[in-house]
This record gives sequence, structure tokens and C-alpha cells, in this order.
Amino acid sequence: MWRRLFQRLMNIFKAEANNALDVIEDPVKMIKLAIQEMEVSVQKSTEALANAISNKKSLEKKYEQHHLESLSWYDKAAVALKSGDEEIAKKALQKKALVDQQAEQYQALVQNSQSTVDTLKEQLERMKMKLEEAKTKESILIAKAQNAKAQAEIASQLAGIKNSALSNFNKYEEKIKELENKAEALTEIAHVDRTLEEDIQKLETNYQISNDLASLKERVQKEEEQKRMAHESKSEKKFEKAFNVNSSQSLPPKNEKYILPEKASNEHVEKKINDFFKDK
Repeated sequence: MWRRLFQRLMNIFKAEANNALDVIEDPVKMIKLAIQEMEVSVQKSTEALANAISNKKSLEKKYEQHHLESLSWYDKAAVALKSGDEEIAKKALQKKALVDQQAEQYQALVQNSQSTVDTLKEQLERMKMKLEEAKTKESILIAKAQNAKAQAEIASQLAGIKNSALSNFNKYEEKIKELENKAEALTEIAHVDRTLEEDIQKLETNYQISNDLASLKERVQKEEEQKRMAHESKSEKKFEKAFNVNSSQSLPPKNEKYILPEKASNEHVEKKINDFFKDK
């Protein structure tokens, strides 16, 4: 347990350290800082070149002074010699020799200074070109850096999704599939139960219909029988009333002629009876 906790703390510390380094080493900031450093270098090189040029001019002046002084001693020696004073002429020439030596030294320094100035000018020119190139590329480099940073962030997010969120998503998907399978199984079971219940209900309904149909047939049959009996009874009563026939005597079948006793064998009565049954 403690080892796992310590490992998690170390991972957090590493992540924070990496984030801090990423902030410190931000390419955009580093580019701007590099350009600032180049500007400072150009400024310092410009100042160094100015100092070198100033020093060269100072040496040139000193050389010129010694060169003029040498010419002056030469003229003085010539004047002394013309005056017949060789000793003074020699001393003047000795002074001229010393001044010539110093002039030669200054001349050498001037040449070295000129070389230094040329070198500084060349370096400064290259630095200015690099600075201008860096400033020209600054926007492009910043855009590339931001694009790379965005791609790295997307890749990091995708890696995180792959390791955590995607695995959780797959796990949830599996759970959903399990729920779907369970739901399908329950649906099939419910369908079987419902089918059985529907079959039983159908049988019960058919049985009830059969019973109701039988009851209805019996009822209709009874009603028809009652109607027939009522009709016959009504016909008998009407006949008895019309002909004073005893109710115990049965009526003749329909469409058959009824034979009366001799005392009632009148054709008029027979016709009336036949017409009675014909109307029925």
C-alpha cells in the first residue's frame, strides 16, 4: 500500500516537474529570448566596433604625429649640417631615429587595429543578417511551435484517453451489451409467458363463446317454440270464436281443408275456413 502511494506521489512530482520545465522551455518564449540576446550581441558588437575605430583613429593620429616629428628632426639635422655643426646634426638624426621607431610601432598598431576593425565589421554584419533572418522567421517559428505544442497536447490527450477514458468506455460498452443481452433474454421469456397466457386466455374465450353460443341457441329455440305455441293458441282461440268449435278439437294442418260436421257443410263456411288458413 505504502509503495503504491509513494509511486503515485513520484508520478505526480514528475508530472509537475515536466510541466514546470515545459513552461520554462516554452519555444515561443525561447525564440523571443534568443532574438533579445542577438539584439544585445549586435549592440555590444556595434559598441566594440566603434571603440576599435576610435582606437584606430587615435593610433593613426599618433603615427602621423611621429611621422611629422621625424620629418621635423630631419629638417633640423639638415639645417645644423648646413650651418657646419655636424655634432648637432648627428643628435638631430638620433632623435629622428627614435621617433621613426615609435612611428613604425604606431604604424604596426594601426594596421592591427584596421584588421580588428575589419573583422568586427564582418562579424557585426553577419550578426545583423542573422538577427534580421531571425526576426523574419520569428512569426513562422512561433506558429510552428504553437502547432507542435497543439499536436503534442492532442497526442497527450489521446494517450490519456487510450489509457483511461477509452478503457472505461470499452468497459461501459461491455456492460451495456450485457444489459442488452439480459433484456433480450427477459423479452424472450416474457414472450413465451405471454404466448402461453394468450393461448390459455384464447381457450377460455373459446370455451366461454361455446357456452354462450349453446345458451343462445337454447334461448332462441325456446323463444321460437314459445312464439309458435303462442301463435297456435291465438289461432285456436280465433277459430273457436269464429266457428264456436270446441277447443279440445285439433285444428287441421295448414293449407289443408277442414271438414265440418254435416250441419256446417255449407260451401260458404268452407270457403271462409280455407281463406282463414290461407291468410296464415
